[in-house]
Amino acid sequence: MKIINFSTESLILEPKNLNMAKRFISSKLGKIFIISLLLITYIGCDTDTTPVVPEVPVYIELSLTSDLAYLGTDMVVSVYPDSINENYTIIDYHNPKFPKKRITYKTYGNGVLIYQRGIDDFQAFDATCTYRAYDDYCKLSIDSAGWKGVCPCCGSEFMLITDGAPTNISKAYKPLMQYQTTLRSNYLIISK
Repeated sequence: MKIINFSTESLILEPKNLNMAKRFISSKLGKIFIISLLLITYIGCDTDTTPVVPEVPVYIELSLTSDLAYLGTDMVVSVYPDSINENYTIIDYHNPKFPKKRITYKTYGNGVLIYQRGIDDFQAFDATCTYRAYDDYCKLSIDSAGWKGVCPCCGSEFMLITDGAPTNISKAYKPLMQYQTTLRSNYLIISK
């Protein structure tokens, strides 16, 4: 039985180890090993640039004093296309105290969920569940507490207060697609 010394010094200083390595690399097994290593490295890298939900045009300007007048800190509002007239948008506060608003503005896809974290701190998420989004394209609803987006198709839940992350009971494993929010004068602008 031959014992092979794998110390760093023996690999560097002894030419027989270099010859062994060259023979291994040129052998069939060595080539399979190198190809396997390269494939694992390539597959292991996240090169998928596909959006988590189908892309739709997103550019929404909402007045903070009229369109979002009832939105306060730690509240969520849904902004989605009107099913009766595509040139209108519905703003839903998910609260019986505040009626839904219908505004003349065109919204695409399943709409947007807006969460107000602080006085001037807003987050906007696509209202589409990320689980099988390209197959089912399910529109999220807001739970009764007003903090979670819930998918009626698969039951996944997304915590809006934690950047749209799915809960541990969800089938979805990717967070909601988030859009850029900008405050300009008296308007909240939501865009890609």
